[in-house]
Amino acid sequence: RLIATDLDGTLLDPHGLLTERTAAALRAVAAAGVIVVFASGRPPFIAQREIDAAGDGVHYGVMANGTIVCRLPDGEVLRSVSFRADLARRAVTTLRAHDPAFGFALATDRGFSAEAGFHERMPIDPGGTSVPDALVGHEDAQEAIKLLAFHPGRTAHQLVEELPAVLG
Repeated sequence: RLIATDLDGTLLDPHGLLTERTAAALRAVAAAGVIVVFASGRPPFIAQREIDAAGDGVHYGVMANGTIVCRLPDGEVLRSVSFRADLARRAVTTLRAHDPAFGFALATDRGFSAEAGFHERMPIDPGGTSVPDALVGHEDAQEAIKLLAFHPGRTAHQLVEELPAVLG
């Protein structure tokens, strides 16, 4: 038996919190032998508050849109799908040259950074502050987990149409 649940807009309350009542319910089903899995677009480090609140009420995570499968609550990575960090850096450079209005968020083996505009696009603010350049601090990164590009004048659907021609 298994329960897999999204976080934002599903398990969390309207303020983006895992309530004590919900955490107690997760612990109860886990104690009854049900495997509990968090499935989220967030990488584990952005969901740490929720993971901590669930404690032993959660067993695994399918995180970062499925690119990280980990044991929870300790975060031991069981499987990950990443790409070379230099490809992420090159994509950011190319998109900035194409249109400097693009903004970025980047998760690598060196951490996470997000430029202004990222936090406002999240259904629930994961916390953290914006940085002027998402690439700073990732110069020595080897693996990228997630690169997010956003634009104040384009929708996600428009970007899906535009980006392949720009990035190749």
